[in-house]
Amino acid sequence: MGDYQTVLQTISAIDEEQISPIPLRIQFYYLRGMLNALINRAPEVVLYDFSQILNDLDERHDTIFSQLAYVGSGLTYIRKQQFERAQFYFCKVNDFIKTQLEKPQSDDDPRRDDLRLLTLIFYTAYYYALQDQLKTSDELIDTGMNLCSIKHVTYYLPRLKFLAAENAIREKKEKDHVEGLMIEARVFAHLNKNQIITVKLAALRNRYAKGLDLKDLLP
Repeated sequence: MGDYQTVLQTISAIDEEQISPIPLRIQFYYLRGMLNALINRAPEVVLYDFSQILNDLDERHDTIFSQLAYVGSGLTYIRKQQFERAQFYFCKVNDFIKTQLEKPQSDDDPRRDDLRLLTLIFYTAYYYALQDQLKTSDELIDTGMNLCSIKHVTYYLPRLKFLAAENAIREKKEKDHVEGLMIEARVFAHLNKNQIITVKLAALRNRYAKGLDLKDLLP
């Protein structure tokens, strides 16, 4: 939900040397690496944690955590405006998403973690939106919203709806369509107590009403 300070305090209290099981070590390095990416820590700090996954704990890249490490690495390069390097990672993740969704899955299949898959989908859609590849971004947003519907989860819907509204404005879609997306984003933000999206939505609505460019809202 963007409460990074609380997460930072919690994860800083964990002694990584005391974590023995490999699955838990992978999860720890992913969480700390993603947190550091989202709060814009130095690349060497972020990439150290992801390298623990990619080069050691999951060197065959068999788990979804390698894909999550790719996303975190890509976000780090986005923050540094190094989009060519970010592209390397997000292209890999986009291919993985397509492969995963093409596989037949049962509802109780333990091999697919749908919430983490939604993490991949959202941030990859976000990357393509930043690159003005709005068609690809929209396709990923639709994929994410369909997955939310099928699995009856709402956690990512505020962010997906908000990103869809941003894209629709940039694509000059009909006003009713844009307004509908913003209303849905607000409803799901309220449902999920996502204050960050609520604030960002107010800024987006204000700029849209004034006919202003959205570039200032993008990192």
